[in-house]
Amino acid sequence: MTLPHLCRELQDGTRLCYVWFESMHTRVDLALLGDGAESVLCETAEAIALLLRRLEAVGNCYDPESELSRVNREAYGSEVTLSATLYTMLQTCRNYHQLTDGLFDIAIDSDHYSDETFSQIHLNENRQITFNQPGIRLNLSGFLKGYALDCIRTELERRHVGHALINMGNSSVMALGRQPGGTHPWQVSHTAAGALPITLQDECLTTSGNDSDQRRHIIHPRSGRYVTGKRALALVTASGAEGEALSTALFAAEPEERKRLADRFGVERLYLME
Repeated sequence: MTLPHLCRELQDGTRLCYVWFESMHTRVDLALLGDGAESVLCETAEAIALLLRRLEAVGNCYDPESELSRVNREAYGSEVTLSATLYTMLQTCRNYHQLTDGLFDIAIDSDHYSDETFSQIHLNENRQITFNQPGIRLNLSGFLKGYALDCIRTELERRHVGHALINMGNSSVMALGRQPGGTHPWQVSHTAAGALPITLQDECLTTSGNDSDQRRHIIHPRSGRYVTGKRALALVTASGAEGEALSTALFAAEPEERKRLADRFGVERLYLME
């Protein structure tokens, strides 16, 4: 695999490599900073691209060949054995469903959905899943990129890359270490934060929202209607997976509920554009 990239050596002898490619229905931009050769940083970027491809093959519900699509077809009334990766994803989503009082719900696209639908999904310790309600469809679109960021972090740590900026479609961003020069954390801009940049160091910035009044896509789990009256919500978290789940839940939440959940998760930087 050869990915488009730009590389240059910096004054301190480190090398900055910028790589871009398409994955998970969006553009992915990587800025990797290290003291290795250009070929080493490019190999790291290629490993990340392959990692994202593998995660898509597991959790992309729009791909009929993915593992998740097979689960959606076969799990009603039957036990389907999951890969370790999908089992971990679904366990994590179940935990966030509980912790967000049901506002994060990966079953919301199901036929005849209600706020009780999620309770009809059963995971057991043998990595098996069963649906006790027909028409359940799990959709990880509001989770997969954040989970991917956490996996990318692990891959970068394994390869001893401690400084990087990962941008997945401007909605899921992870910054590790410091920006080139080594003295300042990474800074990113976001419309929800206004003119001031958002500083990130070993943190993720995650966004949920509506592109416009005509392109709404987040459904409130309790009403079954599209969330209106808000354009975007962004927040900073240590974990990408947590950021994805929380941004969706907090976008749907009412003000008092939003504050309660933000306090529960210790969210200190939250940006809301109405």
